[in-house]
Amino acid sequence: MVKIIVVLTIISMVSIVSMIQISPENNQYFLLWGYLMVSLVTFGIYAYDKSAAKNNRWRVPENNLHALALFGGWPGAMMGQRILRHKTVKQPFRFIFWLTVIINCVILFWFLFPELAHMIVR
Repeated sequence: MVKIIVVLTIISMVSIVSMIQISPENNQYFLLWGYLMVSLVTFGIYAYDKSAAKNNRWRVPENNLHALALFGGWPGAMMGQRILRHKTVKQPFRFIFWLTVIINCVILFWFLFPELAHMIVR
């Protein structure tokens, strides 16, 4: 069930990005809603995983948590880590998490400021 939610969330964010390409004048609104939606789902998945950890149930694979963060859910993941105190100790997880945040921010910058991004690359 969690895997289906993760896949649907990623598909939704990809759809939002494609809508930005079709209607660039409203891109900030599409992005805001996309980040909000994916972040809420990601926070919910972190809460589910925290509960599963406490109750010795099936856990959400870390790759799924990283995929959600990479596709725009990193604000929700960050809140889940802070509020729920979940996934805050394991260094390999934290390193990959921050890598997904950086990658996502670079891609976001590229979408919001394409002219500037092209100037930087040259």
